[in-house]
Amino acid sequence: MPAARQLALDGPFDLVGTLSAACLGRFDPTCRLEGGRFYLATYVGGEPASIAVTAQAGVVDAEAHGPGADALLDLLPDLCGAFDDPLAFAPSDRRVAAPARRNPGLKMSKHPSAFHALVPIILQQRVMWRDACRSYRALVTRFGEEAPGPFSLMLPPTPKVLVGLPSYELRAIGVEAKRAQTIVRCARSARRVEETKAMTFADATRRLEAFSGVGPWTSQLLLAQALGDADAVPTGDVGLPHFVAQALAGERYGTDERMLELLEPFRPHRWRAIRLLARRGGRTPETIR
Repeated sequence: MPAARQLALDGPFDLVGTLSAACLGRFDPTCRLEGGRFYLATYVGGEPASIAVTAQAGVVDAEAHGPGADALLDLLPDLCGAFDDPLAFAPSDRRVAAPARRNPGLKMSKHPSAFHALVPIILQQRVMWRDACRSYRALVTRFGEEAPGPFSLMLPPTPKVLVGLPSYELRAIGVEAKRAQTIVRCARSARRVEETKAMTFADATRRLEAFSGVGPWTSQLLLAQALGDADAVPTGDVGLPHFVAQALAGERYGTDERMLELLEPFRPHRWRAIRLLARRGGRTPETIR
């Protein structure tokens, strides 16, 4: 029997915009946004579970399946950004203020599993977006398991499975040695990655960047997309500095230094400002989801 939970949120809630970062592309086997409904399969405390989430008029309804269903439902407020108040951000810059007014329900979200959110981010290091999506899909379909419930989802590979994969298996799905080694190192210490969910953002950054192969881009993208940090800025991104420089200064090209300078007035909501700028339309980096 499925477990169910209902959650009332203060203010509007943009389900698609808030939860889209949990999915690595349209064909992520672990995650799907379809018809205004969000589906996710993951592990919580080592137990498999899947969840379907809908929202209407500020009320969220969720249905979960599997041994970890109740634990996953306990994390529903974090997943839906109940901790976050977008209306506390009142930028004076019209380029950010206008999309902020149009998107009052765009919240920060916390993924149920820091480790399982980290793996697809590592796969995005130094490769094209479509290649990372293809590698992650292959990783899950080959080495994951079918998720509990009727949602046709797959569970991501467990840390134990990832640690045991020979390098040739990862090369076969387009993951070269450096990214493969980073994934394995993090999998060996998956518990320490999970502990970042309870840390301050500064401590979580230090913990993550202590892993060889995890730098500021990877750590800050995890904080932004999975740990609920509205101020994270992933430096080292190919397209993000150009996007910010164009959006805020009308400059065709940007650098990390220029991006940070332009975003400084929005602290402690720099990532929120980036997401709102992306809502203005036009081409945006795949980093912003």
